[in-house]
Parts: sequence; structure tokens; C-alpha cells
Amino acid sequence: MQVAHPGTVFRYEERKDRLHGEHFFRRREPKQCRKGLVRVERLSVAMDNHAKDRVIDQRPEFRVGACPARSPSRLDHCDQFLLCQSSEVGAAVVQGIRSFLLSLFLPHYAQSNNTAAEKRRHHRETAMDESAIYKKQGMGNRLGFGQKAALVVVDFVNGFNDPDVFGGGNIPDAIAATKTLLDAARRNNVPVAFTRIIYQKDGSNAGVFVEKAPKLKTLTEDNPLSQVVPELEPIEGELIVDKTDASSFHGTGLDAWLNYHHVDTLIVTGATTSGCVRATVVDACARNYRPIVPRDCVGDRAIGPHDASLFDMNQKYGDVIASNEVIAEIERLNSNAS
Repeated sequence: MQVAHPGTVFRYEERKDRLHGEHFFRRREPKQCRKGLVRVERLSVAMDNHAKDRVIDQRPEFRVGACPARSPSRLDHCDQFLLCQSSEVGAAVVQGIRSFLLSLFLPHYAQSNNTAAEKRRHHRETAMDESAIYKKQGMGNRLGFGQKAALVVVDFVNGFNDPDVFGGGNIPDAIAATKTLLDAARRNNVPVAFTRIIYQKDGSNAGVFVEKAPKLKTLTEDNPLSQVVPELEPIEGELIVDKTDASSFHGTGLDAWLNYHHVDTLIVTGATTSGCVRATVVDACARNYRPIVPRDCVGDRAIGPHDASLFDMNQKYGDVIASNEVIAEIERLNSNAS
């Protein structure tokens, strides 16, 4: 059984085990689904069961029940069954489920599974050790908001919202969350800027950045892929910054615009987290702005670099917080200015 990726949709049919009074959820094809729709997220499962929405989050407790198929020849059929208490879908489909079922029938498989479990445990312990290292060295302090904030939306253009071009991963979700934040910023008189990567048709302003990713050269002024996504369309009075490199500051007028508006805190959203967002945050910190990164308003084509960049930025360059915290802060600042 394959590990479920973020955003993967599975459909399950609910079945009750008459002997034990517990519930199985069997994976079905979409046309056969009658009971529930399960969307697998990175750390949660959302279920819509006859308009009764439930969200099971924070790695909920969940176990595997006895598989109805008892012969190894039907083992592939077994991994489609999840068992949980009280008809609740307990967790996302994980690789460990099939490993457990295989170990019931193939004892030699358990030994290799134990080795994999040891590796996962070591990875978790290593991550904890790494956080402790940063804490011991005095990193990861909270910057907080200053007196005036501005919002910069980095490269949320059509090309970075298309998985066949530069997008993918969690970028669509980040755009949706940014729409809520953008609306709040406009209500609270927060200066807003959008950035785009724009090259001349003849490539005369392209540099080494394009040598690393040649496809970027297609992002010209008249290319629809270069335009801000419709959900976040700029309005009158909002700045559009065209750039040719990762950072929103390099070779642009963004710094002067922020100084004109007396900004000391820069809220950075956009894509990609590991690329232009991170470069903008690092340069903002170097210019003595207080970078604030709403973690749900930045996205990347791959989740690994996204998570690593969020961790790194939070430890060294800015504050990585939830967008609802950001909205509360800009409302507070607007209230104080009134």
C-alpha cells in the first residue's frame, strides 16, 4: 500500500464487525462510495459523513483490527481495512498499517519492519535534538510586531499555481489562506505589495538565476502565467513589484516603498517557501525589518523543503506563526492608530 500524500482523496465504505461491535472502513472506488469521503492531510483527516463534518487532528489514536481475509494470497485486500472506535476515522493511511498486517502472516517480515521503526524513531529523536541545539545556542527568539506592518505577496502568480509549470504541493491551500489575510489587511489599512518574476522577451535582463532554472525565462510581461492569480487580484493603490531574482528586494524599489510608508514589520506570504519567500525574509531581516511568516500562507511544490525552510526562518530570521495570529496583530495595530 502506498503512503498517502497530502491532499490525496480516498473513499471508504463503513462496515460493522458484528462479533466485536467495531467499525471497519473499507477503501472503495468513488462510484461505490456510500458512506464517507476522507481527505488525507499531512497530520489530519477530515471526514464528511452525511453532512456531519468532523476533523480528527493531532495524530489521533487509532489501531488496526483483525483482517477478514486470513490467507496470504488475499493479503493485498487486507490493507484496505481500517478499524477505529465509535465509527471515527482514526488517522491518515500510513505505511505502518500494511507492515503490521504483513507481520501477522509473514513472521520474517516483522524483523525488517522493526528495523524501519527504529529508523523512524531515530529520525524523531534527531529532530528533537536539533531543536534543542538551537534553543541551547539562544536562537529562535520571538521578534513580534513593531509599530507598522506591510504585507508582501511573493510570486502568487498563475505559473506558480500550476503543478505542470512551477506549482504543486500545498500552494493552492496557501493561496486560499492568503485571500483571508489579504482581505483583513485591506480592512485594516495595511500597505500591500505583490511581486512577480518578469523577464524581457529577448532575455536581456536574465542572469544566473535563469541558468539554474531556464524555464523561468518564459515569465514575460505578456505571459498569462506571470499574472497574479485571480483570487488575489491587486486593487488600486497596491504596489506590483517586478523582479528578476529570488529576493523581492534585489534590484527593486520595495525597500524605498516600505520606508516611505514607515514600515518596520513585513508580513511575507507567497511561493515558494524554500525559494523566493525565504530569500525575501532573509533580505528583510538584513534591512532591519521584522519578518513575519504566516505558515499557512506560504507554499512550496514539495513539502520537505517547505517544512525545513519554515523551521530555519523561525530559528534565524523571523517569526513563523499562524495567519489568525497575524490578523489579530494587524487589527490591534489599526485600533491603536485610530
